[in-house]
Amino acid sequence: MKKRYIIMPTSLLVLIIFTIFLLNDSLSPYREARADAFTHAETYTPLKETNNYYHYNGNQGPYLTVTGYDEKGKFIVAIIEQNTGHIDLYGAEQVISEERAAQLFQEEMPGNEIKEIRIGKESGQSIWEISYKTAENRMGYYYLSLENGTWLKTVDNL
Repeated sequence: MKKRYIIMPTSLLVLIIFTIFLLNDSLSPYREARADAFTHAETYTPLKETNNYYHYNGNQGPYLTVTGYDEKGKFIVAIIEQNTGHIDLYGAEQVISEERAAQLFQEEMPGNEIKEIRIGKESGQSIWEISYKTAENRMGYYYLSLENGTWLKTVDNL
């Protein structure tokens, strides 16, 4: 009986530790991509202070986006094509904000819950991708132009 009280908690502890290591290992590529994106943006763009990171896996490959400010305090969006390192830069006056993208989505698709908003590129165009959940618990994606907020497409009932 005493062995049982030792074996059960020990087994549970081993399982918890294994799960923590597995989770940590699975998040490692994301953390590396994030760190690489910040380093790449700070090295090859005017960004001096970074504040947001978006990871987008589109049809043309992964895009890493870093936003922040230059030394004069101007807001900058840097979209980095992960496979090539190519960077597209936008100033605040050239894009709509994340808040504006969310507002446009809510106006067009009321009653849906926004799960995540990210910047990426599709067919050479910079976009806001909004993932959402419907009242029927179905997932969907809503795409807007990063530059002017024009609706591009909706993928729903997933």
